[in-house]
Amino acid sequence: MTKEEFKNLEVGKTFTLGFRKFIVIESGIDCSECCFDKLEDCPCSSMRINNFIPECSGRIRKDAKDVIFVEVVK
Repeated sequence: MTKEEFKNLEVGKTFTLGFRKFIVIESGIDCSECCFDKLEDCPCSSMRINNFIPECSGRIRKDAKDVIFVEVVK
């Protein structure tokens, strides 16, 4: 997968960060349900810039969809 493909990971696709798996889900502009928004001091901006997580803003994504990330629990 290229860097560009990862930044624009499709809705319904999953990715791994460390030992955890996350799924991309379409949402409104609200980040409150995103698992990364729940972290103290919300590090998601630096995580996106450093390519640890895909882009979430519809203003930047090629599909123009706002998305959130939810952990896949087995």
